[in-house]
Formats: sequence, C-alpha cells, structure tokens
Amino acid sequence: MKKKNLCLLAVLASGVLWGTIGVFNRYYGALGIESYNLVTLRLSMGTALLFLYLAIRDPQALKLKLKDLWIFAGAGILSIIMFQTCYMISIQHSEISIAAVLLYTSPLFVTIFSAIFFRDKITAKKIIGGTVTVVGCALASGIIGSNGIPTIALITGMLAGVGYASYSIWARAALNRGYKSITMTAYSFLFALVPLLFFADYGTIVTGMKSDGWMAIVMWILLALATEALPYLLYTESLTGMDMSKAAITVAIEPIVAGLIGICFYDEWKTMDWIKGLGMVLVIGSIVVMNLPKKEKQH
Repeated sequence: MKKKNLCLLAVLASGVLWGTIGVFNRYYGALGIESYNLVTLRLSMGTALLFLYLAIRDPQALKLKLKDLWIFAGAGILSIIMFQTCYMISIQHSEISIAAVLLYTSPLFVTIFSAIFFRDKITAKKIIGGTVTVVGCALASGIIGSNGIPTIALITGMLAGVGYASYSIWARAALNRGYKSITMTAYSFLFALVPLLFFADYGTIVTGMKSDGWMAIVMWILLALATEALPYLLYTESLTGMDMSKAAITVAIEPIVAGLIGICFYDEWKTMDWIKGLGMVLVIGSIVVMNLPKKEKQH
C-alpha cells in the first residue's frame, strides 16, 4: 500500500509540474524562442542535469546494453520529440487549456497500446475512466461550445496525445528489463536531444536569451527542472507500481493545473463558466475513482 501511495503522489506531482509548461512557453515565446527551439532548450538542460547527477551519485546506472538501445531511441524520438514539439505548436495556436485537453486524449491511447504490446486487459473501468477524463477536459477547456479550434492546433494536439501515450509503453519496456527510472529518463532525453541539435536555430536562441539577461538563464534551469527532468522522472517511477492506464488518467490533473494557471495569470478567467467548472469536477472525480482501493472479497 505504501508503494502504491508513493506512486500515486509521484504521478500527481508530475502532472502538476507539467501543468506549468504554458507559463514557460509564453515567457520564451515573448523572447522569440518557440516550438522546437524551446524544446531544444528544455531537453539540453534537462539532459545535462540528469547525466551530471548520475555521474556523481550513481555511475552504474549509466550502463546500457546495446540490444536495448532501440527502447531509448523510440522513447526519445517517437515519444518525447513528437509530444513536446506538437504540444508547443498546439499551445501557440490555441489557449493553454485547449492544447492541454487535446493532449489528454492520451489515456485512451495508453489503454489501447498497453493491450496491444503488453496484453493488459481493457476493462470497463479503464474505458469509462478515460472517456470521462477526456470529456471532463473538453468541458474544462471550453472546446465544447467554442467557435472551433484551429486545424493546426487540433492536429498537433492529437499527435501530442499519441506521443505522450507512447512514452508509457517505452518506459515499461525499459523497467521490465531492469533499468532504473532515472536511466530510462536520462537516455530518452539524450536520444530526443541529438536530432534536435541539428535543426535548432541557435541565433534565435542566443538572441532571445541575451534579451533578458540572467533571468533567461534562471528560467532555463527552472524550465528544465519543472517541465522536463522532475516530471518525467516522477512519472516513470510511478509506472513501477501503478497500472499504465491508471497513471495516464491520474496525470490528467495537468490540464486542470494548466487551466487554473490560465485563469489566475492570463485573464482566461473571463471565459470561465459552470460548464468548465463541471469539466474540472469530472476530471478530478475520474482520478479519485480510478485510484480508490479495491474492495476485498469477503469469504
């Protein structure tokens, strides 16, 4: 029970941290650093911090088997790059909350992927929980009843959901082979970072960073810790003692956090109404129900 509670806290914490992505996206967007350039910033510092920690505290965790490289490459390229880049683009073309709800079609994808690759059972509880979560996110974001979503935001938001969902599959594959959560996270970051280094616009990044001096450096470190290293590490660790579908639904606290940040700091409170409030309640309710302890059968 203690292990399950710690995993629950870990996945909730990762969701809260990921919910702050929009804040950093807006900050660096104002400096002219957007999409893959911002993802490159996040991954470069996040990767450096994790490998520095491993080199100092746990050098043994740096060891990999060549036959397992495909797992980390898949997580880095097919999950992290696709998820983060598409999510950033979606945020740029819509409200933070709308991009977040499109991302959180991921619980349904996780349920399907886990059944295909790990033969996990597709239960009514998982389907209902995932569906209620998506509907709740849709209500909370204002998608239902809105004047429409830009096509590019819709497409990139859904692709972000697919990429986000696939990370759980890669992570479970690595954990099943005995790798530590931090090893999985660090090497996934590395494989995601290398391709981005060839496409990043360094002139734009340097100019943007210089425009706000030391504050841009401080925000860079916070960006890497709050939206990259810590949440990925916590989420990966949660999979050591938590069903993937349950973790995917529980981490849906992120769009609620993103929505609250938008309401409190970006004047999105002007569009707040009872429908959005109902959506938040549905998401939170789904998370609670999915994590209720199973009743023991009486003999």
